[in-house]
This record gives sequence, structure tokens and C-alpha cells, in this order.
Amino acid sequence: INLSSQISELHQYVKPLIDDLISSSNIKVFYRCLNIHRPNITNPVLRLMTSIVTFNNGSYVDPFLEIFDLSLKSLPHLLIPLAAEKINTDLARSGKQSVRRWMVKFWLAISSNASSITRNDLLSNNKKIMSHLFKYMPTYDSVETIKSIVEFCDLKILMEPAYRKATKGKILNEWALS
Repeated sequence: INLSSQISELHQYVKPLIDDLISSSNIKVFYRCLNIHRPNITNPVLRLMTSIVTFNNGSYVDPFLEIFDLSLKSLPHLLIPLAAEKINTDLARSGKQSVRRWMVKFWLAISSNASSITRNDLLSNNKKIMSHLFKYMPTYDSVETIKSIVEFCDLKILMEPAYRKATKGKILNEWALS
């Protein structure tokens, strides 16, 4: 999906695949894999979901959000480092197998590719995800991940012309206070 996103000639072949993946019958498989919370099962699903929402400059964000349940209890828990990562923070910072790392990438991808109205809704209504995102950031995230989060906040919130100062403050204060 990532490769075909860059080559427009392949779009016509990948769109039916994505449509099938985000159908109501197949989305349940995503839920099962996310609920397991094991890196070898959860990370590929998070990478696939990231590819879906970034395909063709985010053209599948809205269809994905229509079918995917963001109130799934396991989503905020994916941002909590595993026990081994809590013991050894260097493992968490360097590990490509970190579930937290891939969940952060997915969350930033879906939020970045969403329209400004949808982004505001995502960031305002998913407080547990946002609080877990920032709670563990200084201790367990790599410099690359922290840089991605800060750039997202700068470009997609602070520099967003559709948001008034009150909206920007509301979004960022929720994170700072949690």
C-alpha cells in the first residue's frame, strides 16, 4: 500500500484491496490483533492501518473512521510501554518492535491526514489516547518520535489556520493538564 501510494498508476489496483480491508467483516480482525497487545501481532496491524490512512494523501481517513471504533479500550493501552520497556528505557527508545512507537505513528498519521474539523474532533474526544501519548513521551520515546510529535503539534495544531486561539489552547491544554 505504501509503494502504491506513491505511484498513481497502481491506485486503481489498491483501492479495492483497501475497501475490502476496511469492511465491517474484516475490521474485526484488526480489533482482535490490537487487543492481543503482543508486538509480533499488533505492530503489523498498526503499520497496515497507518498505510491505509496515509494512502493517496489521506483519502481513506474518513471511510476508515466511519468503520473503526476509536473507543476500543485497548487503543490507549497500546501507548503504555510494556513491562520490559519500563525496566529498560533504552530498549523502548531504540526498539522498532515497540508497540507504543507504532501506535504513535498511527495516531499521528490519522490525525495529520484528517481534515481540520475531523482532527479537532479526534484530538478533543480521545483524551485517554492523548494523555497516554504525552505521559510516557519523555521517558520512553526516541528522539525521532518526540520530534514527530512536536512537529505535528506545531504544523497541524498551532499553525492550523482553521483553528482559533481558543481551540488551539483547548487541545494543547488538555494534554498539558492530563
